Amino acid sequence: MMRLETYLNEFKELYLSAKENQLIVISGPKQSGKTTLSLMIIDYLNQSNSLTVVNMTVSDIKANLNNLTLENIYLVEHGEKLEVDDLSKITAYCKKHQVIIIINTYKNIIGNNIISINLKNMNEADLKQIFIELLASNNETIDEQTLDYVNKYIMLVYHQGEITSNMVEELFKKMQIKRIDDHKNSFDLTCLPIMVKEKVDNYLEKEQNKSQLLKKIIKDVNTMVRNEPVREYLDSFLLRKKISLEMKLHNLNDDIDPILVIVGNVGSGRKETIDIITRTYYAINLIFDDDYIKADYLHLEEDCYRGYALNKLVVLDSSNVVDYKTVQILLKYYERGVKIIVKMTPESLMHLTNFDASFIRRCKIINLPDYNSEQLYQVFAKICNQNRIIISSNAMAAIQTIFALDEKENKIKEGNELIARSWFEKINLQRYRRNNIPYYEILLEDVLMAIKTM
Repeated sequence: MMRLETYLNEFKELYLSAKENQLIVISGPKQSGKTTLSLMIIDYLNQSNSLTVVNMTVSDIKANLNNLTLENIYLVEHGEKLEVDDLSKITAYCKKHQVIIIINTYKNIIGNNIISINLKNMNEADLKQIFIELLASNNETIDEQTLDYVNKYIMLVYHQGEITSNMVEELFKKMQIKRIDDHKNSFDLTCLPIMVKEKVDNYLEKEQNKSQLLKKIIKDVNTMVRNEPVREYLDSFLLRKKISLEMKLHNLNDDIDPILVIVGNVGSGRKETIDIITRTYYAINLIFDDDYIKADYLHLEEDCYRGYALNKLVVLDSSNVVDYKTVQILLKYYERGVKIIVKMTPESLMHLTNFDASFIRRCKIINLPDYNSEQLYQVFAKICNQNRIIISSNAMAAIQTIFALDEKENKIKEGNELIARSWFEKINLQRYRRNNIPYYEILLEDVLMAIKTM
């Protein structure tokens, strides 16, 4: 494997420069190739020696440390179970007696007289390369369309954080068995497991609909978002994502969006703005069907440790206060490439700015200003139109005066759009109670009665 050969070359350089160090520690996440690399290192060391490989547990190595011999190479799995004192004793024994011990561990262990190799998680390209190498090593061939399906399947499952090298090998074996059973000379689409083909077919269908989805979202930006700076940001956001889409940038390690903080008072349009952004992510497959997580404080910390992969999206909703602990959790998400949107009030943003400037530096802040009296009346008129109710000229003037007074007294920020809806409900109730004609029209008396009931 090309990836592991790179690590093997790293080992060779370290080993040749410090042959007296006989303790070799290979660390890395699960399924990162630690055992395979260990065997490659053993093959390399056996080019000049004929050593026997002895597999040992942590308990074995601790109990038999003083009985190890030069004729063997000792391979120890789950080295993370070793205590610091145990490692010190093993290191000293290896240096004194020149016994070779290879320890595989999840923990990255470094120290004097230790050759330490740290394996990183496999990325999408590594997993695709494994499949290519399996084809070559088994003298199998595959047509271009089927290979494209395999690559797309790996891409999809990788971004959902579910695929390992073993799964790639299992996919290859299933395809090989199907090819043999069907008496075919090479892999084609019929060799793919049904679940794999269906997953890719669904993805391709969504791909075809992306441009239409984006067009609809762009239209919604122009009709739903009333604030010009916000509209400009969303326009640039959509444009950038559309370019990314056209370039087929599925692996966006170098294109991590900042943490988006949508700031505004209740009813200022935060929900609509977040909805547009999340729909955009969905439209271009930056998130998949089950990856949109509406988080709250009850399970945010728990979710943070579930190993989310790239291209996930977390929306922290109804967050009036963001404390230090939550900020640290969000930063862990961010470092993993998770897309984050936080909905905040101006007060909570000010609180956050005062105690964590490092978090703010990673944020793109979108401020949604409060409605003015004219915008509130537009909302009121829109609600009336939706309910097929007209407003008399006298009632219109009275309602506009109410909103102007609310704006002057600085009441609008307490409710924003909700103020217009609340007034509609009160006035509409008076219209409903009034029996005289015109029943479908809001009159001045309806407005005055609504004021009296307050």
